[in-house]
Amino acid sequence: MANQAHNRQGFYPKNPDAKITHLPIAASQTLNKGDAVILSSGLVAIALADSAVLAGVVAQDASGKSAGDLVACWIDPDEVFIGVADADSSSLTAGSEPDIIGATSAMMIDADASAIYPIKLLKVEGGDAAATARCRWSFKINKHAFAQID
Repeated sequence: MANQAHNRQGFYPKNPDAKITHLPIAASQTLNKGDAVILSSGLVAIALADSAVLAGVVAQDASGKSAGDLVACWIDPDEVFIGVADADSSSLTAGSEPDIIGATSAMMIDADASAIYPIKLLKVEGGDAAATARCRWSFKINKHAFAQID
């Protein structure tokens, strides 16, 4: 039986003590803890499925904020995150570079698309089977606004 972690959408640091950095938010954003974010004109905004370069993951719920208000984010380029795949991810392996999918509060690893390459998978987590939908993977941001890994 899957545990509650399989139902958790969004991305979260593997390290519970991950460093938080406060960055200014763009206008008219609705962000939920665990959403991938980008920088748009130097301001934090929600990442979309076609966002090629990510800035990190938002570490708090944030809606109704004015442009320039600070929002907590995990932005360390070396941070390892955990996320769930939206479907059977048996075609993915450590080193795969899938896309992300979903909107605010519902972001997941896109097991079926790999065109933008924003993240790099490290390994299946928690004894999950890659052939199972909602398999948990650890990953790093591959195309990072503050650094880039190969």
